[in-house]
Amino acid sequence: MVKYLWYTKYHIETQPRVALHSSRVAHMLSMLISFLAHDEGQDLVEYTLLMAFVIVTMTGLVMGIGDSVKTVTNISTSQLNAADTMTH
Repeated sequence: MVKYLWYTKYHIETQPRVALHSSRVAHMLSMLISFLAHDEGQDLVEYTLLMAFVIVTMTGLVMGIGDSVKTVTNISTSQLNAADTMTH
């Protein structure tokens, strides 16, 4: 353990502080790499968010297309009725 003398605004601190040794840094890096490598839960969240986006998008498209289809159907029906009255 390395002892440092730390000067602060109000007092001199002489408590021992642990320096970052290479073995400790290596251990922290290996833990970080392990954490980043194991991302099974992250994949699940990403796929869930993707599916939610697709569902919201499809719902919006269907609602928008529904009005258009209704309009086209009404126009077609009125034109067919007009043509039917002209032939009789």
